[in-house]
Formats: sequence, structure tokens, C-alpha cells
Amino acid sequence: PPDGLSPSTVLSLLRAASRVENERWMSGKVSGGVYHGGEESLTQLQNEVYGMYSWSNPLHADIWGSVSQMEGEICAMTSRLVSGSTGKDNDDGTPVVVVGSMTSGGTESIVLAVRASLEYFGA
Repeated sequence: PPDGLSPSTVLSLLRAASRVENERWMSGKVSGGVYHGGEESLTQLQNEVYGMYSWSNPLHADIWGSVSQMEGEICAMTSRLVSGSTGKDNDDGTPVVVVGSMTSGGTESIVLAVRASLEYFGA
């Protein structure tokens, strides 16, 4: 538009839209769209954390070191979930090594998974 909307108008429009959209997943009829089940305490925690880091850029670990730390911790926890740090060996006797990185989701995650597979299998 030639003139921007006021903050109160933007918030009003988005609140109305979110009420309609949230009804669908809160009814339990959406698969894979919301992963924590709508638990209010977790939603509040996520909103507060997002507010603290919404302007951060994880590519600048020299500035936002805590974001890099959280990424490493999440990758380590996930590695343990898939037996990546149990000391097991591959069939050829080499140690199993699980590594990871975080993405913003969506297409980026798919592209990076394909790239990792191509690199792993030498294609």
C-alpha cells in the first residue's frame, strides 16, 4: 500500500487470522503442523525465547555464542537418541560417528539432507 498500516491494525489483523488458523490444529485434525501438542507452558517458553533471539544471526557465533551452544547441545542430544555416541562400531570396525546441524526448516532442511547424503555416499 502507499501508506503502511499502524502497528495496532497489523496486530488486529494477525490476531484475527491466527484465531481462525489455530482452531484447525488445536482441534487435533492437523498432522505434523504442531509438534508439541499445544501445551501452553511450552508455548509461553518458546515465545519468550524467540523474543530474546528473534534478531540474532546464528552465522555470527562470535556475537551470539549461546545460539551456537544451543545448536551443539541439540545435535548432541539427537545423536544420543540415534545411538550416535554409544561407542558402537560400523561393520568395518570404524566408530559410528553422528554429526548434525540446525536449519530453518522446510526446503532448506530437504536440500541439506540430500547434500549430506550425496557427500556421505560420495556422489
